[in-house]
Amino acid sequence: MLMASSDSILTISGTIDTLTEYDLSEANSVSCDGYITDHTDLVSDIDESELRRELLTDKWRLLFDKYDPEGFGEIPIEDFLVALKSSEWQKKIPINKLDLLYTRAKEFHVNAVTFQDFVNVDQPQVYNDFLRIMKEFKSGDMDFPGVITMIYFLFQEHLNLINDLTHFLPPGVGFEVHKNNQGFDVRVFYGMAVD
Repeated sequence: MLMASSDSILTISGTIDTLTEYDLSEANSVSCDGYITDHTDLVSDIDESELRRELLTDKWRLLFDKYDPEGFGEIPIEDFLVALKSSEWQKKIPINKLDLLYTRAKEFHVNAVTFQDFVNVDQPQVYNDFLRIMKEFKSGDMDFPGVITMIYFLFQEHLNLINDLTHFLPPGVGFEVHKNNQGFDVRVFYGMAVD
């Protein structure tokens, strides 16, 4: 997609830089037959964009799609504001995320909210860190205990994301949150709980 006369695209979670001079140069030009993919080799490792797509098929997708009947991956801003006030979204989305989505939707003057904005609005760096960890594991750069350790420390600071992300872990692996006299304690388990 070519974009003209703008340095960035405004979204509710920030801005997206437009194509660089290199992106538009003859050295980087390829013909596009309408089929675009980031991963065509069936025997190669899954890349980050595929992990991102995998992450986007979680429970948020189900909620989002109810207000995106055309399936374009975006909800018109008027419909999005209605969705934020719906009883289903009020029950299933943490109040802090609802407030943040509402504020961002009002502050940024956009015509629609994309699914990526919806997912990443509260803590995009945590999602990116999680994807990086999973990418390193899939590529063999990190072993299973390393993945568990990294995710454990990531979730220590972001307890609200545990339920969102743990369903991407292998079967039998999970995290539990326990309240103690110092706040909360995150425990990892695979088969049985581990301190």
